[in-house]
Amino acid sequence: VYVARNRRFVGIIELSDPIRESAHEAVAALRNLGLRVQLVSGDVEAVVQAVANEAGIDDWRAHVSPEQKAAIVEDLRASGRRVAFVGDGINDAPALACADIGLAMGGGTEIALETAQSAIINGDPVTVAKAVQLSRATLRTIKQNLFWALGYNVLLIPLAVAGIVHPIFAAAAMGASSLFVVGNSLRLRGTA
Repeated sequence: VYVARNRRFVGIIELSDPIRESAHEAVAALRNLGLRVQLVSGDVEAVVQAVANEAGIDDWRAHVSPEQKAAIVEDLRASGRRVAFVGDGINDAPALACADIGLAMGGGTEIALETAQSAIINGDPVTVAKAVQLSRATLRTIKQNLFWALGYNVLLIPLAVAGIVHPIFAAAAMGASSLFVVGNSLRLRGTA
């Protein structure tokens, strides 16, 4: 902001929004999960570069329109990548809509929250990494549960039908299988 007094220049005031304190930690956590992090912003290059440097992001783009954000997401998807887009503004809505998973940050605009498939209500960027960890653990648990349930059905039911295993043992094993699935799923409570 340029300051003048009686139409005479007297100084400059520089204003900026500070990045969230946990931004650097969030970027590091996402990288530790094997994810590639990009910063895509409509702001001017100097601002975007400063934010990227402070957050520890090497790959950044400035002066990006909402349509260009969506195009970047589409290009990444077309190259075979799965894309999660995190945003909080009106300008992020097109990219949130076309990403594999759109994550709106709490405290953002209503349109971002409505367009995204999920929302990080607390607004803390570290929660994005925690959400990734939880989703990976959930998928792993689903696969384990399907394997266990399928294994039971493939093994014990034919043996019970053939008379090799008494039906009461097969029924007991089915109950144990259900308990295993529930117990295995409850382990997710401690994830992330």
